[in-house]
Amino acid sequence: MATIRLGQIRHAYGSGRTTEEVLFGIDQVFEGGQAYALLGPSGCGKTTLLNILSGLLRPTAGVVTIDDKDVTLLPPEQRNIAQVFQFPIVYENMSVYNNLAFPLRARKYSHAAMKQAIDRIAEVLDLTDLLSYKAGKLSAQYKQIVSLGRGLVRADVNAILLDEALTAVDPYEKWLFRRKLKQIHKQYPHVMIYVTHDQSEALTFADKVIVMNEGLVLQTDAPELLFEKPATKFVGYFIGSPGMNFLPVRREGVKLSLMNNHLCSLPAKISKVGGQAQAASRIDLKHIKNWELGIRPEYITLDLKPNKTTRNALRSANFKVKVMNVTQLGSTNIVKVIFAGHELLIKVTEATRLAETVYIGFPPDKICIYGDGVLIA
Repeated sequence: MATIRLGQIRHAYGSGRTTEEVLFGIDQVFEGGQAYALLGPSGCGKTTLLNILSGLLRPTAGVVTIDDKDVTLLPPEQRNIAQVFQFPIVYENMSVYNNLAFPLRARKYSHAAMKQAIDRIAEVLDLTDLLSYKAGKLSAQYKQIVSLGRGLVRADVNAILLDEALTAVDPYEKWLFRRKLKQIHKQYPHVMIYVTHDQSEALTFADKVIVMNEGLVLQTDAPELLFEKPATKFVGYFIGSPGMNFLPVRREGVKLSLMNNHLCSLPAKISKVGGQAQAASRIDLKHIKNWELGIRPEYITLDLKPNKTTRNALRSANFKVKVMNVTQLGSTNIVKVIFAGHELLIKVTEATRLAETVYIGFPPDKICIYGDGVLIA
């Protein structure tokens, strides 16, 4: 199982006064046997990074290694990497079988080994009955499946890179193919990297999700850690539906306060930023200008009456707020309230009773504290 490393990768398009830098000193490790998702908004540098990995693009600066071998200057065919693009690329005059066979013939597979590999991937992708069909007669959806199969048919690749490869596939089929990709990955544990701007795709597919924005990697973590402990405010906003709530708080010595209620103690020393944020590994608390409390809409407690049964004022639903509106989303409701002059979104079940005014609470173990947009505690 190959390990791929990126060292201080930078890239710029154009030259002279028209130069546009799109990647800014990225360090990243892709370990063999892991499935990754590159997640971020359009234009954040995901595809550029993927093309640098595959060798289609040479970085302006930095090093790409595969198992400690420098491959920065090597072309794609010498990296043993398969790439599947956003839009289907097939040889339309060839049969589906010959499309799948093309990369195997180029590597001089025997007839028996080639047939075995094609039969295997055709069964996984439900292409067995279409192997004799001309690829040009297939729908766009099936063309992409064939293109995907051509990338997956080689079991010996170092990595499979998928650049929003399921764009042409309908939503239900997307779900099925993500399951199939995971099954294939268990059988052939190479590095698999899936590029998407859809967080549900990334969080359900990957072992680790790499969140990017504006040419930087903001956090690399397991999906549950991205949700529970976003390394930056951007990750908190971007992950979750709806995203994390943020409230300004005031530092008072070693505590932070909101509405004259001490919400949480500030750690005496901050040693590291949460997750794997590519920011300064140490933070000087004295220089932080903006402190904020972050909490997920799912974790705010809500009740029709104040709850006095616990001594913990935060956990109790003791803060009276006005309900502004309710958005129904199937089995859940999104409740918008005004708290301390700020809007908060709360996610509740459709069975939750509501009124014009309700009482809310903040479980302390679900609170994240941010300093100038970076996770502190």
